[in-house]
Amino acid sequence: MVFKILEKYKNSGTVFISSEDNLRKQTAHIPDAPGVYLFFEENGAKNGSLKYIGASGSIDQKGKFKDQLMRKRLNNKMNSKFSRAQFFKQYFQQNKCDLIRIDWYVTYDEDNLDLPKYVEALLFQKYYSLLGQLPEWNNNF
Repeated sequence: MVFKILEKYKNSGTVFISSEDNLRKQTAHIPDAPGVYLFFEENGAKNGSLKYIGASGSIDQKGKFKDQLMRKRLNNKMNSKFSRAQFFKQYFQQNKCDLIRIDWYVTYDEDNLDLPKYVEALLFQKYYSLLGQLPEWNNNF
């Protein structure tokens, strides 16, 4: 699934996680900045299946971002139950999954002033409009 809205964010990238990878090491180069990220399940030559949409960086009344920005958020908890590394490890063990692809986008920087939660909402709306549900790993919005 391609989201045209994300094309404008130049500070972006992709990380692949396999069952043997250390999540912290694989995500060490991702900036601790406000943004959005998407998790895709990759299996062989098939296009990735979008599993999760997330955002990092809540802003306070004075325009300051709280401390859980993208890199930290990616390595935190998944649905308040397990660390993301534990969640991925369990997912790899229970499913025929080759890789998890993480696409990340900084939405608030010197070039863009888009609040991550706003961009996340646009992504959810587009996904929901097309498929009538949220991605599998998103419990709610």
